[in-house]
Amino acid sequence: MKKLFLSSLLIGLLSVSVAQNTENRWAIGVFGGKTEYNGDWGNAFLDFNKAFYPIGAISLTRYINSSFDVGLFASYGEYGYKKDEARSFFGSKTDASLLLTYKLTNGYILNETVKLAPYISAGLGLAHVSGGRIWNGRDYIIPVGGGIKYNFCNSFAMQYQLLYNFTNRDKRDGRANGHNDQFASHTIGFVFSIGGKRNKDNDNDGVVNKYDLCPDIPGLITLSGCPDSDGDGIKDSEDQCPNIKGLAQFEGCPDTDGDGIRDSEDRCPTTKGLAQFQGCPDSDEDGIPDYEDKCPTTKGLAQFQGCPDSDGDGIPDPLDRCPSMAGPVALKGCPDRDGDGIPDIDDKCPDQAGVAANKGCPEITAAEKLVFDKALRGIQFQSGKSIILSVSYPIIDEVVGVLNNNPSYNIEIDGHTDNIGTPEHNLKLSQERADAVKAYFIEKGIATKRIKTSGFGDTQPVSDNYSDKGRALNRRVEFKVTF
Repeated sequence: MKKLFLSSLLIGLLSVSVAQNTENRWAIGVFGGKTEYNGDWGNAFLDFNKAFYPIGAISLTRYINSSFDVGLFASYGEYGYKKDEARSFFGSKTDASLLLTYKLTNGYILNETVKLAPYISAGLGLAHVSGGRIWNGRDYIIPVGGGIKYNFCNSFAMQYQLLYNFTNRDKRDGRANGHNDQFASHTIGFVFSIGGKRNKDNDNDGVVNKYDLCPDIPGLITLSGCPDSDGDGIKDSEDQCPNIKGLAQFEGCPDTDGDGIRDSEDRCPTTKGLAQFQGCPDSDEDGIPDYEDKCPTTKGLAQFQGCPDSDGDGIPDPLDRCPSMAGPVALKGCPDRDGDGIPDIDDKCPDQAGVAANKGCPEITAAEKLVFDKALRGIQFQSGKSIILSVSYPIIDEVVGVLNNNPSYNIEIDGHTDNIGTPEHNLKLSQERADAVKAYFIEKGIATKRIKTSGFGDTQPVSDNYSDKGRALNRRVEFKVTF
């Protein structure tokens, strides 16, 4: 019984390590358990197949500080060992000890308010063993051990404890073989902390008012009873953004893009940026933030809102038709080598001044127009065929001369007929005659790519088809200069 009482006292002391505090300084524990012998007969420590020797125990403990408690533990119960039928001993034991308990829930190792609270203990005490003439007597003991407690609330807990007791005697088992008898006690039971109204917890959050920094608002044990609405580990009273999960470095406010600038001060809170631009990026690193940069992916100039001027003509590339060649503003940044007011990019004759109607090429001269007019009336074919009569060669050669003198000219040859014959025949014949003139031009050295032919048959008459004169005018080959 003495051993049970001692064990219970130690357990009570240890169990109160969480529930006890400056307001709950005292705790009482009641326990039950068993003893285990280790001595000359053998070793039953942690051997649960050996005979069960029950004990009962009580404890009374006193809170010292967050790390230490001190208290009395006393137990009473059976004490013995059975090696076999012929070798055994049995008796009773009473012990009492003064224990010092070190609580791991001291705020350094574990939080003071955790539910599951481990501890270690050591102390000094007395044990009285009885049951036979030889082993009756009182010994000094040194208990060493520990336990764990589960706190249901501030005033009630369940606790398990193991104490191993070293003694200064060798005869408490009826034998003396130079091995001091030792015994262990396992106990489990309940601990009640005493504090009365001083343990009041107004908001029922598990933190007594004295330690609750927010005594009237339910909160978290880890935050001394204060709430943390957004769950970021920062109490609402210190959280500048209490409803949005944030970071301690920003007083509880978030930094969504992780650029080191809190969202409330970040002009671009979802895009990582630079402090110099209020958290906005500068993708092309031209010193102009993307939100002001009209060309955010290409390094540019401030005067052009972040866009480049590759050719240095004072026109930003997006507005410059010729961004790689310097040119005047009037021509949208494109050069005009021949000075005819038509930019080279649109000028079919960039080195020869011309007119817009001819895409920058010179106007057709009166003499050249006369040649084309003569060709309109002077080219003749064999009747009903696409064979050019030799009498037409001189005028065709004049057209060839114009083309050779003007390499920028391209020529369209359009064939036409009168209405004698079927439309199908006339259409085919007009195309064949235009192709015949083209073949002649090619033979004279004019590049094929400069020549286009079309046949229109009798669909585009220039005179009536009721007289020989009218039909003669309708049978023609027209030339159009293109660029």
